[in-house]
Parts: sequence; C-alpha cells; structure tokens
Amino acid sequence: MPSDKDMPKQTDSAGKQTSRLVPPDPNPGEPFYYAARPNQMTYVDGSKKERTICVKGRSQEAGKLLVEENWDALARFPEWSGSPEQQYQPEDYTKLPKEQSKA
Repeated sequence: MPSDKDMPKQTDSAGKQTSRLVPPDPNPGEPFYYAARPNQMTYVDGSKKERTICVKGRSQEAGKLLVEENWDALARFPEWSGSPEQQYQPEDYTKLPKEQSKA
C-alpha cells in the first residue's frame, strides 16, 4: 500500500484539506482495490442546524442514529475539524476484490 505522503488529498472550495482519497491503485492489473469507511458526516438536525461530525470508526452507528433522528446522540460525536487524528491513515483502508466495487 502507498505511504501516507503518497496519497492524494481532497480539498474544499477554499483549498482547505478535508480528507484523503483512496490511494491510487498500485497494481492496476490486480483484481483488488482499497476502500475505507467514511470519516465525516454532515447532517441537518431537528432544529435545522447543519453539523459536520467526525464518524471515523463509527460511521455505521452514526448512520443508524441519523435514520432514527437521534439528534442528542449525534450531537455527542466530535465536530469535524480536519485534524490529523480525524484524517484517513493507511491502516484505515481495506483491500477488496474489484468486482465488489460495481454497483
């Protein structure tokens, strides 16, 4: 897997780094790719406030809480700051067969 410094970076319209993208495929001829679960989520809560939270390692839980409209539980997630701790790390990626990437 490529090192952290080799991964392309995703930025917002102001040029601020928001997250790292999936690393480039080091072996385009191989039948696998790397994937990671989301590390941030933006939602509008019951009082119409838009929030962006860090869901790293807890994305399924956050998604369930969003469907349930459990705003109090979602409010306990840390705000997204884009700090290095919230960014993807090489160990966050899972190697999957490429045929699973077809929707």
